[in-house]
Amino acid sequence: MKKRLFLPALVAVGFIALSGFLLKDDGPLSSFIEKLEQYTSKNPQEKVHLHLDKPYYSIGEDIWFSAYVVNAEENKLSLLSKVLYVDIVDEKGKVKKTQVLPLENGLSNGNIDLSDTTFRAGTYQLRAYTNWMRNFDDAFLFRKEINIGDALYDKVMADTKFELNPSPNGTALKATLSYTNFDNEPEINKEVSYNLVYEGNKLFSGTGRTDSKGIITVNYNLKKDYTLSKLLLNTVFNKNDAIKVAKTVAVVNQAKTIDLQFFPEGGNLVSGIRSKVAFKAVDENGMGTAVEGYVQDKEGKKVAAISSEHLGMGLFAFTPVAGQQYTAVIAKDGEQKRYQLPQAMATGYVLSLNHLDDENLLLRINCSPALAQDNEVIVVAQSNGIIKYTTKIKLDKESVSSKLPKNMLSEGIVQFTLFTANMSPLAERLVFVHRNDGLHVKFSTPKESYGKREQVDLALHVEDAKANGEVGSFSVSVVNQDKVNQVEDNETTILSNLLLTSDLKGNIEKPNYYFTAIDATKIRNLDLLMLTQGWRRFKWSDVMQPEGQANFKFNAEASFAIHGTIVNLNNKPIPYGKINLFVPSTLLLMDTVADANGRFVFDNLVFPDSTTVILRAKNAKERNNAQILIDNRVGFSSLPLAKTNGAKDAVFVSYLAAAQQRFSEMGKYGLINGSILLKPVEIKTSRNPPIYKSALPAISPPDYTITPDKLQSSTNVLNFFTGMAGISVRSNIIYGRRKAMEGPMLLLLDGRPIKDATMIDPSTLAGIQIVRAGAYSSGIGLNLQEPADPVVDGPQYKGLTNVMSSAYGIVFFTTDWRAKPKPALGLSRLKAGYTLTKEFYAPVYDVPEQHKEMADLRSTIYWKPDLITDDRGNAHLKFFTADEPGKYLVTLEGVGLSGQLVRKNYSFTVK
Repeated sequence: MKKRLFLPALVAVGFIALSGFLLKDDGPLSSFIEKLEQYTSKNPQEKVHLHLDKPYYSIGEDIWFSAYVVNAEENKLSLLSKVLYVDIVDEKGKVKKTQVLPLENGLSNGNIDLSDTTFRAGTYQLRAYTNWMRNFDDAFLFRKEINIGDALYDKVMADTKFELNPSPNGTALKATLSYTNFDNEPEINKEVSYNLVYEGNKLFSGTGRTDSKGIITVNYNLKKDYTLSKLLLNTVFNKNDAIKVAKTVAVVNQAKTIDLQFFPEGGNLVSGIRSKVAFKAVDENGMGTAVEGYVQDKEGKKVAAISSEHLGMGLFAFTPVAGQQYTAVIAKDGEQKRYQLPQAMATGYVLSLNHLDDENLLLRINCSPALAQDNEVIVVAQSNGIIKYTTKIKLDKESVSSKLPKNMLSEGIVQFTLFTANMSPLAERLVFVHRNDGLHVKFSTPKESYGKREQVDLALHVEDAKANGEVGSFSVSVVNQDKVNQVEDNETTILSNLLLTSDLKGNIEKPNYYFTAIDATKIRNLDLLMLTQGWRRFKWSDVMQPEGQANFKFNAEASFAIHGTIVNLNNKPIPYGKINLFVPSTLLLMDTVADANGRFVFDNLVFPDSTTVILRAKNAKERNNAQILIDNRVGFSSLPLAKTNGAKDAVFVSYLAAAQQRFSEMGKYGLINGSILLKPVEIKTSRNPPIYKSALPAISPPDYTITPDKLQSSTNVLNFFTGMAGISVRSNIIYGRRKAMEGPMLLLLDGRPIKDATMIDPSTLAGIQIVRAGAYSSGIGLNLQEPADPVVDGPQYKGLTNVMSSAYGIVFFTTDWRAKPKPALGLSRLKAGYTLTKEFYAPVYDVPEQHKEMADLRSTIYWKPDLITDDRGNAHLKFFTADEPGKYLVTLEGVGLSGQLVRKNYSFTVK
């Protein structure tokens, strides 16, 4: 590991000189540095960033992303982990879909299909991590909040507001639900059904109708002290017989409140030492709010004025006195509110830092008179475990200070800590350092403006601070900005994430604000953030542990692997048991022997997601009394979603209206994102019960339905097809009849084409629905997913949209995601593998008349997740514009070989 110990003697006119050096003896500082190096070496940290093609989406679209996994020390692409996990989590904290992706030199890319069978409109959290990152605080996983609307079906915008007020018998809950269309017109006299649920238990339910403003009010008295985040209001809005909009919203207290916290610089107020005190005011939604007021002592004397400067954050200075009680008085919305400041210590130290100019920091140490007796203190500055500066100081006066050049420090958060001579921390201060030595990107196009369906030749050049071409890995998105109004300050960018938010806990508002058009005001506001936001990734208490590292539970994965334990009927591990792994689709067969604790692993596995894997186990004496327990990824705490009003945001509504136009245009020609549209069919009544999350559209009734109670008692799904009219089974193939002809039926598992139904465990299904060949099977609309196995199932999947009219019937197998599989004796089936990634489709209009019949109304025009510059830093991209005029925004993100990060925007016009 590289040591970065900068230990200069700093001398500046007008300042006390602080001499920095590294002790060579066995003193506390040398021992401390050695422990820090050991800790950093044994506890390598990874960070993840996802670059998305755009900030929000609709059902029926794809989220396209490029992933960067870097080491925390230098932001170089990580070689530690080879597998990345990407979860998309709903408002209830439930993981709706997980992507398992291979990492090559810290890079990967993928897409999430926002199918209507899995998702509905709402606010989701995108979460990305490696298995190794699970050993550390999950607050530092990559997380990004995204709004997903439904321009495909909903055509309705819903908004919910809550009020909670004390009542004689508990707490009165009032929920105000409002519904509008995409033109912001109220949905009048529409039926809304609702229920309130706490931890799965229904508290009450009801039905009502919207008023002339599209509003309905729900009232309920909470008789207990419920955890609000676990109270869920489920609603179903009935626009008409065809459109029903379901929403689930967590109850939040939206009564106007202010939480005001104070943060003395360095950590503590000390009597007699003038100190800066930062503060942060947040409202009931957890967002910064402006405040004005003053600080007074217990006699009512005003000692400082309070005025927030940026997102509820501000700063004031005063000289506290021990024994005094200081109170902040804030006037807000016609009310006065009071908040207590922390008590001042009788004696102590204050560590202070200021940005002198673009090149230097001013470091100052103040102490109480009783401590200015040649006491020795030590200052250490580190960033992600790498020491940048250290000095030992004899305090012979109450204040010492010095200039510290910023070029000694790396870009990002630097943690300054003041220690005693025995390395006990006394005070701490975070500082963010901006440096101008990052990558620079230059875009160029032959023309400043383009016509519709015209090819764009985009050249780009990436160089370092010395104007040398840089080889790097990048991703590029191109969107029509008239549809996708991207607010740069609000974005989670590779800069704001890897340099700022990945090292801090809590919600950071407008994270990219601090990285665009940087000036003195933004540097000051970023310093306010450093003073008020808690540091949690790096703790000195962890460094000082005798063993220098934690006991890691999760390994850095070198490949996709299946881990587990063999246990007996008493759930005790079976040592040295034998395990076989079989993948039917590829005939892969492997075997291994468990260790003394019954643990086993099959690694270096390469097969696509949802591949059936069968494990068989016996004990060391070949007896079949073993059970297989597969390791599951433990759940993470789901950070509260920011309580923004995204569903009613005008920009988002405008985007959904544009998406609705695109879907409507595609519908004219029979395709919506590759799905077959519903043809007009007569809706028949049916006694067949609905199957939860079935890919079969509700208006297309099946001919037969096999329910879960029947499935549980069977071991082979083919048994159910014997004796059905017009259906037969031969050689494990299900045949249907159409016009006196017989052929294989189309098999769909959760909307995904499969070839072999024998590998499906009936006990894992929510149901089977069979549609025989005929009028209905030729008119069914399907939201098809990628094939489970492109080799085995590819021929069946290819051209599926063209063969539906001649299909011999369809079988819908639907997985019961709510089922808890019982461990079978000596046998375990599971679905596993890497997630298949689609290639972004960009039309090619080489022939002017090509595709002329359908308007091209895309919002994401182009997506390139894996751009590599050559040794001169150059690259070229070619793509075609769409059919709508507007401003096209090009966004590039990425990382150079040396760990330099970059984000750059470029725009051109389409007329």
